[in-house]
Amino acid sequence: MVWGFRLRHIGLKSVLTRLSGEKARLGPDPAQSLGRCLALASAARHSERWIASETQCLRRSLALMHLLLRNGLTAELVIGVKTKPFAAHAWVQAEGHVLNDTVDETRRFTPILVV
Repeated sequence: MVWGFRLRHIGLKSVLTRLSGEKARLGPDPAQSLGRCLALASAARHSERWIASETQCLRRSLALMHLLLRNGLTAELVIGVKTKPFAAHAWVQAEGHVLNDTVDETRRFTPILVV
């Protein structure tokens, strides 16, 4: 819910700028652990059971990115699109591993923005 509020009131550009700034503050090579990233992504997935999230990929991905960054872990927020029919999708990946979606689903989209 927080991310929906932020998107509505400060806009996507400001939200992405803030996340990018948080990521930059960690530095280029923080102590990274794919296992920790996967564990936090799993915890985030379990919390989604309490909210309707089928069409909330951007909000879910922003929340996961924020959670990872708060725990000193870097990841990439990816926004992709496809045509025929047009659709957009967002997901988070770390060290080349998709954290909050399936690889098959993300392959359907062409990345247009990576934060």
